[in-house]
Amino acid sequence: GHAIAMGSFLLSTCDHRVGAAGDYRLQANEVLIGLTVPKPAVEILRHRLTPSAFDQAIGLGVSTPPANAVVAGWLDEVVELDQVVPRAQEVAATFVALDRAAHLGSKRRARGPMLQRVRAGIADEFGD
Repeated sequence: GHAIAMGSFLLSTCDHRVGAAGDYRLQANEVLIGLTVPKPAVEILRHRLTPSAFDQAIGLGVSTPPANAVVAGWLDEVVELDQVVPRAQEVAATFVALDRAAHLGSKRRARGPMLQRVRAGIADEFGD
């Protein structure tokens, strides 16, 4: 279904994002309703979206349908609605085979700079 505002930020933190094909939208709509996108959310979206999709999402509140969501970076794959849960479970089952320490270490290396910017954004916007 839809992933709007905080839902889109939470979605963007997942390791693998499976979405449903259909009449849904993925969107950071803050600017459309008169809000500034919080700094932590900016950094999360900057990490996951393509530069063009990032600029459109943050600055313009552009809504992205599932058909374009993989290319934009909102989702990793799109399947039919009745296949979302089975596909997500299938993907999750493959994670069991991963070495936990290697997985964590690799994610920390890959996402470390972004996580530092998220933490700084939280401190700046909301205090320590």
